[in-house]
Amino acid sequence: MNDRQTRNYEAGITGKTIMENFISLWTLKPPIVTKKGLLDSSLQKIEQLMDKQEQDNTGNATAKRNAKVKAANNAWIHSKVMAAYATDIDDETLRAEIDFEITDLLNIKDSKAKDRWQLIHDKANAHIAALTAGGYDISAATLLSLQNDIDAFVAIETTPRSTKVSSKSATTEMLKEFVNLKKIKVCLIELLAPYKDTNSEFYLSIVSAFSSVGIGVRHLAMRVTYLDDATNVRLKGVKSQIQDPIISKLSSERGIVDFSQQELPEANYTLISALDGYTDNTQVNVAVVKGKLLRLVIKLVKL
Repeated sequence: MNDRQTRNYEAGITGKTIMENFISLWTLKPPIVTKKGLLDSSLQKIEQLMDKQEQDNTGNATAKRNAKVKAANNAWIHSKVMAAYATDIDDETLRAEIDFEITDLLNIKDSKAKDRWQLIHDKANAHIAALTAGGYDISAATLLSLQNDIDAFVAIETTPRSTKVSSKSATTEMLKEFVNLKKIKVCLIELLAPYKDTNSEFYLSIVSAFSSVGIGVRHLAMRVTYLDDATNVRLKGVKSQIQDPIISKLSSERGIVDFSQQELPEANYTLISALDGYTDNTQVNVAVVKGKLLRLVIKLVKL
């Protein structure tokens, strides 16, 4: 998959997860249930096509997928322990670098996956003395295990293939399925419109997830990370609202909200952030500069 397709797929996975988290709201609505089933089927077909693109008649495809799953899971475990460690030492920069969800480490292009696995390994290795002294579940042995998993995947990936089945047919099917996936997302957003008033958290989360398809880092104008002021824990579900024009989004599981350059042309903005149980936060004269990514870290204070 190319970068845009990867983002499209990840947006579908995120939306699927959000819907499953709010299943009690729509489980008795047949049109939504049907469309959710189509979403699941489309994502599954894309996964199958991803495998097909990597297939060869030496039988490497299955071994490669298994190796990728193993390395991604091992990297995820290290990522989570490192995220907790970063919070404990009040190093938000480190946490932002290494705090990934499993989909961020598995359901992405191989080259990006390897880079992220290695980043987690190298960052942990740089802090190994403090991690060991602090009793965290990362050690020289676990890092060796992670490196071995990364190396095993690389070894399979670079094994010569006698033929590659990917090319034309699989690529054509992939393009068609992404068109289908886009239609399903649009229809789901339409079907979920009644929740805009009855459950705005659910509705805005879905819209935000499905609308993030075309936003790569190089196309971002602003990324906001929300933290609890006392604990530095990332906060999901924060309503992040730009004024004039009004653009509202909810922070993701990782406490992040992204605004694209198209959404925020160069100008000064007011950003209001709100979450139940916390004091509203207002940032004025937030300067967005064309071609540059503005990164904000906002710490919300409990009531």
